[in-house]
Amino acid sequence: MVDLDESHFYSYVPGRSRNDTPDARVRRAWRCWLSKTSVVLVSEVPDLTAVEWLGSSSVRAPRTVADLVGVDLPVYVRILHPAGRVEGGTCVDVRWDVVARANGRRMHPEVEWGSITGSWSVDAQPPAWEESPDSGALTESVARGLAKVLRHVGADSGVVWAGTWEGWDTEWPDLEGPVCRFNATGREMLAYSGETAKFLPASPQDTMRDYLNLCWSPAGHWCVSTDIDLNSTVIGASEDIAARILESEDLEAYRVSPDQKLTWDTDKINPLPAPPS
Repeated sequence: MVDLDESHFYSYVPGRSRNDTPDARVRRAWRCWLSKTSVVLVSEVPDLTAVEWLGSSSVRAPRTVADLVGVDLPVYVRILHPAGRVEGGTCVDVRWDVVARANGRRMHPEVEWGSITGSWSVDAQPPAWEESPDSGALTESVARGLAKVLRHVGADSGVVWAGTWEGWDTEWPDLEGPVCRFNATGREMLAYSGETAKFLPASPQDTMRDYLNLCWSPAGHWCVSTDIDLNSTVIGASEDIAARILESEDLEAYRVSPDQKLTWDTDKINPLPAPPS
């Protein structure tokens, strides 16, 4: 992938035909400005509608569920990344509700890790847990659970889109792309396309999952967002897909409102700890 000079950009204004270029043959690179999303094409792709779709959310407040997902969808769900505990030499998942019970705290949709442990700086509370939830990446169990849901409802067929934060400085050579750069929630992202199983294979050897920050259906049925700073994943989806996620025994999930904030001090039910350092 190469950086493109400004002279190669074509500005796209919503409502204006993309064929209105000074030179119709110069279609390698163009930039579109939406209210929240900018896209720079870096390879030959006939239609970037699926990328332009991101950033169309009617909720503008930063660090909210809808802001992270980036689009308006019928239902939003938050999946908590599990903590870990070593058993027999193997690290096993520990749900947040187990940690909450051990500390006399309550579970609810706005729960935050620091509020159920009592501190953002605590590294372990054996025997309940010994490893903190992963931040910024889908865990194997979350990816496996999501893949199972999407497969069950038939939403994993065909090609999907995925975004990875440019700061990860990694590439997925066996995928199509990176197709373009775009901005999502203030972060520069690289967009790829490929089969759903490429992004959510739930394989212990999989490295793509470690850098997957966005994954969405080009048909607009669902969008998965894992921010680099968060230890939970949020999904916008149809009622059917959301219901399957909430019913899944593999996922610790809550239905959330689009304007719910995801910040260290969001939890108003449990005692508020000192801010993370």
